[in-house]
Amino acid sequence: MGTLTDRVALVTGGGDGIGYGIVRKLAAAGAAVVIAEVDAAAGAAAAAAVRDDFGVAAIATTTDVTDREQLEAAVALGPAEFGRLDILVNNAWGGGSMARLEYKTDADIEHGLSMALWPAFGRCAPPSRTSRRTVSVASSTSAHSTA
Repeated sequence: MGTLTDRVALVTGGGDGIGYGIVRKLAAAGAAVVIAEVDAAAGAAAAAAVRDDFGVAAIATTTDVTDREQLEAAVALGPAEFGRLDILVNNAWGGGSMARLEYKTDADIEHGLSMALWPAFGRCAPPSRTSRRTVSVASSTSAHSTA
């Protein structure tokens, strides 16, 4: 039994890269996972791989985190499919400039907010507040800079 057995996690951007690594760590610890991924094929492949590798429940849903309805539907999948949602990881990131913050344009900053801040706190957290369980929300995105 893993330390996260009987827990359900949602990871945005979980179809590849860092997000896929997070999904694999959660699955290795026993969590069921919901993979919210803009690339449907990558999400489906990631879900199949963690089911095969770790024997946990895993589903993928095509999700653009900048689309409120899609993101809220992804958040609702945990309770709908598994009866609960315990962990939210906002990992999705659609790029952006690597400039220092003071050199970023308004468009760069708005893009960062639409990919990182709003999904993590404005769209994922409120639907999870209806649960009586503790839900952890983490975001692996940040204001990228080059010192």
